[in-house]
Amino acid sequence: MPGDNNTLCFISFLIEVYEIMKRKSYLIKSNFQLAICLLLDGIGMITYLFPGISEWFDLFWAPLAAITYWAMFGGLKGFIGSIFVFIEEVLPLTDSIPSFTLSWLLWKKRNKLIKSKLVTVQ
Repeated sequence: MPGDNNTLCFISFLIEVYEIMKRKSYLIKSNFQLAICLLLDGIGMITYLFPGISEWFDLFWAPLAAITYWAMFGGLKGFIGSIFVFIEEVLPLTDSIPSFTLSWLLWKKRNKLIKSKLVTVQ
């Protein structure tokens, strides 16, 4: 496909920007990651606008979404989550599930819980 290289460059750019922002403060990182998650969920959902090509695009988008998910959330949980993202993107009529944003919300809640436990221990 002619757009494959452009899409890979775009995903690579998003991951690179995310890595740069990772070094910044937690709040900036958190909000930036939410914006990336919303953008990626939007890309996955935009296929509903094109009924004829939506499932073909999903076959192309599913591996990219899974790789991006694993790169963003990392570790074993990121790997397992990337498998679910791949399945969700490949299955028809499941694109409306905002998997990136839901994962970000769970990540944010987990981080708040960890921070509150650290504060109470000290």
